[in-house]
Amino acid sequence: MGLTEYNGFSPKEREVEKIQQEAIEKGELKPLEETRCFICGQDKGIRVYHVENYFPEKVVGNSIPMCYKCHSRVHGVKITNPPKFRKYLEEVREIPLPPTYNKNYWTPERDKILDDYHGFSADIREFSKVIIEKAIDDDELKPLNETKCSICGQDKGLRVYNVDDYTSPETIIKSAKPLCWTCNEYVERHEEKNPEIFEKYVKEVKQKPRKPVYITSVWTKEDDNPLNDEFINWDSTEHKFIRRHTNRYIIIKSIKGKDTYFGSYDTLEEALIARDKLVSTNWGFSEGENLSSRKEGKYGRYITFHNDCFRVLKVLDGKPEFFGAFPTPEEAKELRDLLIENDWDTSKIPPKYLRSFITNPNLERLNYIRKVKDKFVVSKVIDGELKYFGTYDTKEEAIEAREVLLNNNWQVEDTSDEEKIDAFVYLTGDEYIVKNEVGGEEKVFGRFDDMGEAIKFRNQCVRNNWKV
Repeated sequence: MGLTEYNGFSPKEREVEKIQQEAIEKGELKPLEETRCFICGQDKGIRVYHVENYFPEKVVGNSIPMCYKCHSRVHGVKITNPPKFRKYLEEVREIPLPPTYNKNYWTPERDKILDDYHGFSADIREFSKVIIEKAIDDDELKPLNETKCSICGQDKGLRVYNVDDYTSPETIIKSAKPLCWTCNEYVERHEEKNPEIFEKYVKEVKQKPRKPVYITSVWTKEDDNPLNDEFINWDSTEHKFIRRHTNRYIIIKSIKGKDTYFGSYDTLEEALIARDKLVSTNWGFSEGENLSSRKEGKYGRYITFHNDCFRVLKVLDGKPEFFGAFPTPEEAKELRDLLIENDWDTSKIPPKYLRSFITNPNLERLNYIRKVKDKFVVSKVIDGELKYFGTYDTKEEAIEAREVLLNNNWQVEDTSDEEKIDAFVYLTGDEYIVKNEVGGEEKVFGRFDDMGEAIKFRNQCVRNNWKV
């Protein structure tokens, strides 16, 4: 089975075996026979170097040893079925699977016992990881994401504790020093056997540390120390269409109902520049072409017609936001286009364009009246609460009452001369009022010319627990 696209790289770009082989010959990577699977610890059977970043200059630094089974899971279910992959990680770390062999590629004879290190066997070194983990839990050692590499000073990316003395638990803890992934490879590979290579590396890396190494589901940027990492709000409009995947930044946009990939970049700055260029060119499509799979409304995107007004609305952060209402669709489109141009930031829009029912007297008088069955209700939201001002038989009566309220700044006239006719029904002048105290506040629920109508409405309010 040939290579497939992975992590934004084509099959051709993923052909990096030659680079890895040259690195093995130069001593920059261990021979696969001398590696352990980074996930399950398997040191027998087929092993390969897994890579997340396939740019030639970054292949060696990103090469991570994995056994055949773990490598298959990374490419098979890590992205398509994350829960299944997490479950596999939990199980395989407890009980590693049997090694995999192939008669033409990797037979048992190819296996090697891992090299001793400082005179200690690989098994003892592997067991020391348990002691290190316990020391971290007991606060004898810092959590790795709070450490700096003791050689290059790197405080981001994958780090491990390197141990010099495995004689006892005490000496393991005492001699443990934090190293970044790259420095640890050079220490284990060259410190004793190739001191010239190692000294040259140390000199270079102290002047210019290598880029941090990240491995999906093992160590991502979220695992870095929060005090040392720059947290980014990926839901903000500033980073729209950009997602972070391991140590790369990917541009993705939904084009006509399908997620479309537009490349991956080493830095966020590069991704932002590329994203802005794509936006300015309508993502490579003809100017004005609609890239959404959704059907646009009759009056254009983000514009609806309601209560004789053209409204500008958009869902932001999962909530519908209202930006203004206008008597003509042209005015609504003018505001909409300004908002789109400024990423829906109202602070950048001149106030004259943000015309709502409150700031536009001509429009607000069209509102405040709604028809409920065969009645007309006058209501208004005041201080965030819906206030009810009466129910009328005809729209003309409701309009007349609303005009009085508008002229009196929504202050209800004094009712000190009212006469109680029945429970919740009062006579004021020649008008019958239905009112009740709700939530510690007296509210008027209806005004009627006929006492029978008022009592009939009062009965309806009582049946509905005063929820009209």
